[in-house]
Amino acid sequence: MWISNPRIEVTAVVRPGLRGKPHKLVRTPGGRLVWRPVEFKRGEAKCAWCHGTLHGTPALSKTEIRKLPKSSRRPERPYGGYLCPRCLRIGLFHAVVRGQAESS
Repeated sequence: MWISNPRIEVTAVVRPGLRGKPHKLVRTPGGRLVWRPVEFKRGEAKCAWCHGTLHGTPALSKTEIRKLPKSSRRPERPYGGYLCPRCLRIGLFHAVVRGQAESS
């Protein structure tokens, strides 16, 4: 990244994981201007079928979610964190009906 302003300090090598991220200028407490990657907030978790928001799942970054206990990351029920309860109920109903139709 070439910058013509001599006041901005640029590190020689950008880590491969940060090359695709957008950066912004930040003034440090020492008064220098440096480029820092922009932090993005994670969006709400969505249901795979109806695309509604899933309740009981935190909207944190992946590193913050990893630090939470497993019970706080997602609901402890079948397909918790993947399907909302309404879609799960519909899917289970159709699976039971299909199973009864095949057995008879």
